[in-house]
Amino acid sequence: TYPTGSVITGICSEGEVIVPEDATVIMKGIVHFNAGTTFTINRGATIKSDTSVLSALIIEQGAKIMAVGTADRPITFTSSRNPVIAHSMTGVE
Repeated sequence: TYPTGSVITGICSEGEVIVPEDATVIMKGIVHFNAGTTFTINRGATIKSDTSVLSALIIEQGAKIMAVGTADRPITFTSSRNPVIAHSMTGVE
């Protein structure tokens, strides 16, 4: 579990990574989830991409991303830039 202020980085090769409700975490560098792993992002969470390095989130075939936001507590993917610049994080499909 990654509480507010935590940095997610590297390769997850087993188990589950959880971002709790309403937490804000930083994704730094290439974050890669191998087959058989799960990345759970709970409602209200914010994932900020560190702009000091090339950052990417890779969910390999056979891995799971469980994003359980709601209309009133959405999950937000954004950059760590302040102020945030529109379209500074791309590739989310």
